[in-house]
Amino acid sequence: MQTPSFFSLQDFEHFEKIAYKEHDNENPLHVAAKNQLVNGVWSKTGYWAKEIEKTLPDYEVDSFKKAWFQRPVRGKSNVTIKPYTWARIIRKNASNKDVYFTLGIDSDLKIVIVKLDYQNSGNSDLTDRQKEICKQKLVNTNGWWKYVEVIPLSDLSKHNWDTLIAATAKFIKDHEETYQGVLQAIEANANKRLARLTWNSKGWVMPSGPEGKSYDGQSHEGNHGYGHEEWLLDFSKLIDDYHYGFLEPLRSDYDTYAGRSFDIQLYTINKQTKKRYWVGELKNAEIISIAESEQIKKEYKRLGWLKEMEDQIKASGANERGFSNWKGVNLFNVRFKPKDAVLYDEFIEIDPKNPLYKVKRYTFLNNSPKYQAPQVLKPFEFQKPTEAEVRSDNTDPNYSTLSKRAPRTVEIELYHKKISNYLSTHLRSVYGKKNVKAEHPAGTGSNRIDIVVQDNSDLIFYEIKTYSSIKACIREAIGQILEYSYFPNKALAKELIIVSQHEADEPIKDYMSHLRNKFDIPLYYQHFDMTKKTLSDKY
Repeated sequence: MQTPSFFSLQDFEHFEKIAYKEHDNENPLHVAAKNQLVNGVWSKTGYWAKEIEKTLPDYEVDSFKKAWFQRPVRGKSNVTIKPYTWARIIRKNASNKDVYFTLGIDSDLKIVIVKLDYQNSGNSDLTDRQKEICKQKLVNTNGWWKYVEVIPLSDLSKHNWDTLIAATAKFIKDHEETYQGVLQAIEANANKRLARLTWNSKGWVMPSGPEGKSYDGQSHEGNHGYGHEEWLLDFSKLIDDYHYGFLEPLRSDYDTYAGRSFDIQLYTINKQTKKRYWVGELKNAEIISIAESEQIKKEYKRLGWLKEMEDQIKASGANERGFSNWKGVNLFNVRFKPKDAVLYDEFIEIDPKNPLYKVKRYTFLNNSPKYQAPQVLKPFEFQKPTEAEVRSDNTDPNYSTLSKRAPRTVEIELYHKKISNYLSTHLRSVYGKKNVKAEHPAGTGSNRIDIVVQDNSDLIFYEIKTYSSIKACIREAIGQILEYSYFPNKALAKELIIVSQHEADEPIKDYMSHLRNKFDIPLYYQHFDMTKKTLSDKY
């Protein structure tokens, strides 16, 4: 960008003349005045902000726009011209973008101004309580900002771009601690978050390879072809009933989050297609300390899990070199119980109009309503075909197409084995050791029923599924367990029971009851609690 001339007395005079005036886009004089404003003080403000971004590499301009107008006020039909310019400067990867430094000029006060500010109105993610915290920390009782530096019009001739940029950078550095303190204070009042995951086509049970990941050589996934969160849902690895994983967005301001719990909505981006998807939610996720992360790494190494993870990286086609040398906090920074992981069996595509499409980095965002977290259970409505679908009959015998569905969760095989072992032990204590058989031949090919129980002269079939979504578990199990009992024209078992690690919510209970009543089949669902090694009631 070419260096513009510095702010001048003429800039302020023109600005003062047209500020607050209605703008008629059909009036050539109005358009010319607006263009002079946009190409003058607004462009200069943008240049100033970009130079600060270059001077302070830890900071960035937050979506600067030459927003020169205000919406019509009551009684007026046209927009009016703002009496100020401004640009927002935030710390890179800031957990909240509604606290920021602003810089610009004010035609009312006739000043060039830099201040530490917050978003009090308009499109703000701050709660009322968080706004009150910001007001207490950033605004004096007389309404003027606590942390502000101004150059009055009378002193403007003493300055140029070099002195203004240097003074602005110094102001930001001098008040950086205060800025971080405000962020920490409002973070303490927000426990619902959004976190991005690196792309994974294997349900975050193990690395899936470079496909769908960033090619940016400056990023870890671009360099190595995997991310440390790719085991986030591998529930075969539990320590004291908790699963330990990694979330990249926690790296920034880690000390702010350690020791706290959050409900974290998860989403991911396929870097090849650019599409974004909702993945699910972690409830009551605890951010662990650095000391605990080192202990967990040692335990993973002792159990052979670290070596297994390294082998999985290599098998996926990614670069495993240096994996075991990472510090514990770069491998484990969050823990949660498997029952608190609520995952969608098919990822839900995010509308391109969603503000998440503007978030480019791994940032631990406040889960604001504007991000429109998905409504999973929606009423069924018939969707009429589009005109293009109506015109295309697809009757050409040579016609073929590939239909791409949303990515789905995958089964956690090692967790399946653990549940099978513990469930078998539990069932033997109920029915007797000789009446419970795991991996029982199904009688058709090499198929095997997970567990068969002989209850006097009757049989009970158990089919275990360990997908990260309860609906996926039930969907995948139903066809198998019905075939085992009824193919080709039999009814071998008195009860058919689907088992997973997920607790049944009310919609699932209603669904199972509806299937039994509608089709008169003895089909049930039970949840096996790996913590207590107990089986729930039948639903």
